[in-house]
Amino acid sequence: MSEHKSLYIYSLSEAVRNNEKDLWRESYKENCDCARTIEKAIADNYHDNVLNDCAQPIIGKYGFNRVNWVLANTVLQNKDDGRFSEDNKKWARGFHIPREDVNWHFSVESHPGLTNIFINQVRKAWQELGLFDRTNCISENNSETDYTNKVLILDPSVLKDEYKTPDDQLFLAKSGFGCHPNSRGRKVFGQFLKDGEETHFYREDFIGVIDEKYLPDWAAEKLNADKKLTVFMVEPHKVPYVAEIEDELSALQKAVGGYIEVVGNGDGTLIICNEEGKLQGLEGNRRIHDGASIIAGTFFVVGEDGENFRSLSDSETVKYMERFAEPEDISQDEVVSDMGITFYSMLLKIGENYYGKEKRTKTFSPEYYGKD
Repeated sequence: MSEHKSLYIYSLSEAVRNNEKDLWRESYKENCDCARTIEKAIADNYHDNVLNDCAQPIIGKYGFNRVNWVLANTVLQNKDDGRFSEDNKKWARGFHIPREDVNWHFSVESHPGLTNIFINQVRKAWQELGLFDRTNCISENNSETDYTNKVLILDPSVLKDEYKTPDDQLFLAKSGFGCHPNSRGRKVFGQFLKDGEETHFYREDFIGVIDEKYLPDWAAEKLNADKKLTVFMVEPHKVPYVAEIEDELSALQKAVGGYIEVVGNGDGTLIICNEEGKLQGLEGNRRIHDGASIIAGTFFVVGEDGENFRSLSDSETVKYMERFAEPEDISQDEVVSDMGITFYSMLLKIGENYYGKEKRTKTFSPEYYGKD
């Protein structure tokens, strides 16, 4: 498939203001060329009072975005012409084409009745793509919706034609000011649900949040799989093992038997343990930081990915299998006398109270406070 030239959707005055006049001019010339090519296609394919389907070659040459733009402009330029169907007039009004004195230059000048038939052919080809639209969203109005951790539907106009598929429209929003409806920032960071490619779009590039009843089975399965973390579980007096747990706070707390504390290992992995393990009198489990501190109660090792947890890699699993392979005999007196973990547990608690929620944050290492 040939690379289509980009469609510039803003006005000439905006182009001048943003130093994009060359982009506007190039797109305008391509619009005019597209209109003339449509006129020739209609003339060449009209025989015996029948217009043969001639839309696909035009779409292939110019792309859906430009063909739709030129045809919508044609209808808007002739909005009072009864030979264009009311359905096509309604469709055309969905395009926000800036009003310019030169718009008539890329209006198709073929017989309106035949142009109307050609529009039907293009719209049929579009519908056959099976794309998501606003009817697949949880709400027609997304102006007040927070997009964080939601599966969004991309407006297909931002996708190249080869990626105009319903699967490629699904985008998992992760962060960015654009996730928040009242923020001045517009960027939404996340990943394509189909292949995990990470990128960003602008809030206005999305139609809205998909209604779960329209979510394909493969997408639902992928979301559920992504919610599980492969971790390395370590229990007192037992050989450690690989486990899967839900990437939810309640599941993390259940795994360690209480509020969680996060201890950085300095290698892209974290130890998640019971924040109040010593205070609760839990059994000593393993020594960490070259024996300088003791963890009481069950803990697990998980990967770190920025502000999020991730599953351990195979090499990380092997590393901690070797490190914590042998259970340790740690007396309760040793647990009570050890103040390292207790000390920065208290600091983490202060941090949580400050932010008003339990945080996924690294604790300060004992060395930071001068503890050997």
